[in-house]
Amino acid sequence: MENIKAIDKLTTKNNTPYLIPAFGKPERKLLSVFMAIMDIVPEFRGSILKLCNYNSGRTCQYKSYMEPQYNSPNLPNHRPDGLIVCKRGASDWSAFIEAKSENNKIRSEQVLDYADLAKKLDIDTVISISNEHALNPTELPYSLKGNKRRTRQIYHLSWPQIRTCLGIFLGSSNDCNDAELQVLHHALAFMMHDKSGVETYDMMPIEWTKFVQSASTELGFSTSTPGLMEIVYGWQQERRDLCAKLNNIINGGVELRHPSGIRSTPKEITSFDKKLLADSYKLKAGYFLKQTKTKFHITSDLRACCHRFALEINTPKSKKAKATISWLCEELSNLDNNNYSIRINWPGRGEDLTIGLLELLEYPENVFIGQKEAPKTISIISRDRNVRRFKSRKQFIEDLEKNAINLIEDISNTNIFSI
Repeated sequence: MENIKAIDKLTTKNNTPYLIPAFGKPERKLLSVFMAIMDIVPEFRGSILKLCNYNSGRTCQYKSYMEPQYNSPNLPNHRPDGLIVCKRGASDWSAFIEAKSENNKIRSEQVLDYADLAKKLDIDTVISISNEHALNPTELPYSLKGNKRRTRQIYHLSWPQIRTCLGIFLGSSNDCNDAELQVLHHALAFMMHDKSGVETYDMMPIEWTKFVQSASTELGFSTSTPGLMEIVYGWQQERRDLCAKLNNIINGGVELRHPSGIRSTPKEITSFDKKLLADSYKLKAGYFLKQTKTKFHITSDLRACCHRFALEINTPKSKKAKATISWLCEELSNLDNNNYSIRINWPGRGEDLTIGLLELLEYPENVFIGQKEAPKTISIISRDRNVRRFKSRKQFIEDLEKNAINLIEDISNTNIFSI
C-alpha cells in the first residue's frame, strides 16, 4: 500500500500479528490471534469491520500491525496496541486499536491520546476492545468529552461480543474454504478457554432482580418501565453468547433463529423482545442446528421463575407411528428419566401429547394408540425451576447455560442427531 501516511511513517513494519503468538501478556496474545484471523479470513474481517461502520468487502487490500511506532519529532510519543489499514481503489480506511483483557478496563486518557495521534496521521477511527460490555459499538463504556470525541470516530467492541460474532459466523452460511473454517474453529476454542483473557457474559443487568420480583405482582411492568431496555440488551447478549458456546461444543453450524422471523432487522428484533417481556414476562431464544436440521427453543419465564428448553428432533422418514415411538424409546433409554419430558404432535387437529420420559419408556403403547402415521414433530423438553437462583443475576445465567448445554450434550450421545 503506497502513499498512506499511517504506514509510510511507521518506524518498524515487521510487527505482524501471529495466529500462534509469542507474547507473554494475555491481552497481547489475544489481540494477536484476533488480528491474525482478521488477516486470514476476509469474510470474517468484513463482518467485524461492519460493526465499526466500514464495508471492507472481500477484495480490499488489508494490512495490520501490532504495537505500531512513530518516532517523529512532529508526532506525540504514543504507541497503540494495533493498527489496521484497508484500501479499496483510490480510497483507504484505517484504525488504531487499544485492547485490554481480563479485568483490565479501557482508560479514556489513552483513547484520547490515540485519537490525537490518529488525527495527525489521517487515521479514521480508534477502536477500543475489552471485556467491558456496551449496548452497541458507538455507546462507549467509558467517558469522553464530546468535543474530543468529534475529532475521530471511536468505537468499542467487547471480547465476548467478538467471540460471539465468531461463533455466529461459523454457524451461518459463508463462503469460507475448509482451511479458513479450521482456523476460525481453533480461534473460537482459544477464546473459549478460561486462560484466553476473554470473560464470558455471566451476569444479567443490575435491574434483573427487581424485574423478576415485579413480574409476580399485579403491578408488573411495561415497555416504558426504566431498566427494561437494559434487560432486553442483556438477554440479547446472553442469547448470542450461548450461540457461540453451542457452536464450540458441536463444532459449528448453530444459527440464531429469532421468533420474529429470519429476515427481521435488529430494530424489529428488539421491539419484539421488549413487547414479549412486557406483555408475557418472558424472554425467548431460538437456535437452528444446521448439521442435524433440528430446532432448539429456550423460554425463560420471569413470572414462573422457570427455564424451559425444547429440542425439536427429526424422526426416521420410513417409519409409521408404532415404529417411530419404538425407535424413540430405544434412543432415549439411557437418558436421566427424571429430567426430561416428550412432546408429540400427531397428525390431525388434536392437542399435542406431553408425557414424562419415564412413563414413555414404561408404557410406549399408550402413546401411539389410535395413531397410524408418524408424528409431525417430536420435542425433547427439560425444565428448571429454582426461584432463588432465577432471581440472581449470575445464577440465572449459570442455570440457563448449564441446562441448555446438558440437553444438547445428552442428545449428542444418542443416534438422534444422525437422522
